[in-house]
Amino acid sequence: MNAAYGIANQVNAQLSFFSVTLMQALNPQIMKSEGQGNRERMLKLAMIASKFSFSLLAFFAIPLLLEMPFVLGLWLKEVPEYTVVFCRLILLCTMVNQLSVGIQVGVQSVGKIRKYQIAVSSLLMLNLPVAYVLLRMGMPAWSVLASALMIEFVTCTYRIVAAERLIGLPVREFLGSVAARAVGSVLLAFCIALLPYRAMEEGWARLIVTCLVSSAALAGTLHWLGLSAYESGKIRDVMTKALTRIHPRLAVIKKAA
Repeated sequence: MNAAYGIANQVNAQLSFFSVTLMQALNPQIMKSEGQGNRERMLKLAMIASKFSFSLLAFFAIPLLLEMPFVLGLWLKEVPEYTVVFCRLILLCTMVNQLSVGIQVGVQSVGKIRKYQIAVSSLLMLNLPVAYVLLRMGMPAWSVLASALMIEFVTCTYRIVAAERLIGLPVREFLGSVAARAVGSVLLAFCIALLPYRAMEEGWARLIVTCLVSSAALAGTLHWLGLSAYESGKIRDVMTKALTRIHPRLAVIKKAA
């Protein structure tokens, strides 16, 4: 189980790389906007960061959630028990966290967040006693991560509610224009990606087709659900900065395109 958990964390870390790079490009702008007293721009950037980070992670997460057994089989000679389910649950936990990642930065930019941090930390630390109780009850090992997913969802909900009080986050706008659109796009793309996954036999061909279909479906659903002109312009700027952090030549290619 320890081996399975370690592998799951490695997979999650690799998939989170691009989302982390994206946030490194947006974090200074969020902080700068609050420092200049432009709360409206800070909130807008925080919501955009949450939507983009969640969606970017989903581009890699959707095909991997489906093809996890095959991919792990290619990577490892012997896949430890629980590895597949551990990977899927940890990846889902990260996706839930990414949905409020911009809001977290926005709250931190205002300072005076001692009570907020204590509350968030206390919620996350519930994982320890809950895990102990579940295992003492004889529940399977994956139940610990299933409970962690539920606790992450509760923590995410608290962050949004607390952000309304601390920074004036428009909760209805966030739920409508960010959470609903991002989650709706990902769920629809996931359902579309299920078609080749169900129709084809496991192998390289299905992996490639699933990746292509899921990526095209997510790009299409995001466009269909609608990005504002401001968001479209911002995503071009952020992607250029993110590509520069990965490799300077990639930014040149992006600009040329």
